[in-house]
This record gives sequence, C-alpha cells and structure tokens, in this order.
Amino acid sequence: MADYVCFPVPHRAMTREYPHIFPFNDTFEAELAALDETCGFTAFLEEYLVFPPKGPQPPSPTSDGECDMFDTLTSGMYFLNRCFNTYHITTGCPYAVDPITNPPDGVHLRSGVTAPAGRSRPGINPGPRALTSSPRVIERLNKTIIVSGQLDLTLPSNGTLLAIQNMTWNGVMGFQSAPADPFFVPYVAAAIDGEPPNFDVWSLAGTGLMGKLRAERGLTFVDVFLAGHQLPQWQPAAAFRQLEYALPRVESMSGWRTGRL
Repeated sequence: MADYVCFPVPHRAMTREYPHIFPFNDTFEAELAALDETCGFTAFLEEYLVFPPKGPQPPSPTSDGECDMFDTLTSGMYFLNRCFNTYHITTGCPYAVDPITNPPDGVHLRSGVTAPAGRSRPGINPGPRALTSSPRVIERLNKTIIVSGQLDLTLPSNGTLLAIQNMTWNGVMGFQSAPADPFFVPYVAAAIDGEPPNFDVWSLAGTGLMGKLRAERGLTFVDVFLAGHQLPQWQPAAAFRQLEYALPRVESMSGWRTGRL
C-alpha cells in the first residue's frame, strides 16, 4: 500500500491534528500553511478521503521541489526535537537502544533462509499496487489485513486510507463506511478466569481499546493507537491480536474472546 499517494498528502493534516507534538512557531506555521495551499495536499485529502468514495482519484499532488512538505516539516522538527523519529512522532531523546537493528540483514537469518550474504536489499518503489496487485490478493485470500500506526509520519494512516478508497476489489470501490469499529485487545485475566481485569503495571504490552477498524468484502483495515511504523515494536499485544485473527484463532478483533475457535 506504499503507493505515491500515501506519502505526501496527509503530512500537513497530521501537524494540525497533533499540534502539541509539532509545536512550530507562528512564522513556520504560516510557511507550512502557504506551502499546503499552493501544492493542494489538504484540499486533495478533504475531497477524496470520503466514505463511500466519490470515484477514481486523479493523480495526487506532487511532493517534488518546492512542494516537498515532508522534508520541510521534518527539518523544522529536528530543531525542536533532535531525536525526532518519522516512524513514531512522539519519540524523543535519548535514542532507544535497538539491539536487533534490521533483522533481514542479520547474518544468521540470511543463512537460515539461504539468502545471499553481503547483498543489500533494493529500495521499494513498485508503482500503484493499490490499483493492480492488491485487489487480486484480497479477492483470492478473502481475509487480508492492512494495519497502520496512528503515530507513523512516514506512511500516515490517512494516506493508506486514500489508497484503499481508490482501489476496487470484489466489484466495489473502497470502503463504504469509515473505520469506526473498536479494535480491542482483551484483558487476559478477565478472559481466562472471569476475574476483574488484571492491570499489571509491569506488563510491557497494552490491552483494552487499542484502535479502530473497518472490514468489508474480505479486507480489514486497522488503525492502531500509540503505534508507529514498526507496529509489533510499539504495540506488541495489538500485533499478536491481529495474528490471532489471521490464523484464525478468533472470529473478531472487536470482542473479548481469546484462544482457539
């Protein structure tokens, strides 16, 4: 879903949605507003991120040259937060230690899957997959899950939804209603023993209402609260719940049930 439309269009809207995270001064705010008006990002978002979709979208506004909203706003953020992370916008200094780094580049993993050592993976820029391969995958599997983290600036949730609303699968374009159903990660103690929820302060994974979702015609989109780009890293219990649904161990991601069907 990393089509071109996902990248530049929602960025200005995110800075206005989270002003306490992007606390720009009035001068820089005016610069971003002028850039947005000139390049048409928010206008495009407001016109085409509707449910049901109004029809095929025209090419999205370009982010080249003077319309490079992403580089402009991130450059401003690095003055305010030297450890700003576009994969998780609330991250601050110091940088978190990451002993795993990039797992696909690990020597042991490459050896285990017989991948060539010492070879870099090329960048991914495959073109408009939402209009070609993605619908075929959804129709053949009839159970596809697309997940986005609400705090991801690199691939914002609204950008992914824009791509979905421009995609036709199983004979209909886009979602007919906006994601609004609860994405719920059960409190394990309550689900297993019938006891009151166990609010374990030492637990490293959140539970309860963790996002919102929409499921139509074999496709489920989940927008996860407090999650960044690498969802299992930021919300591991939410990622595990999605795996339970995919296997399938549970019928719904909105209920309390855990375990095998």
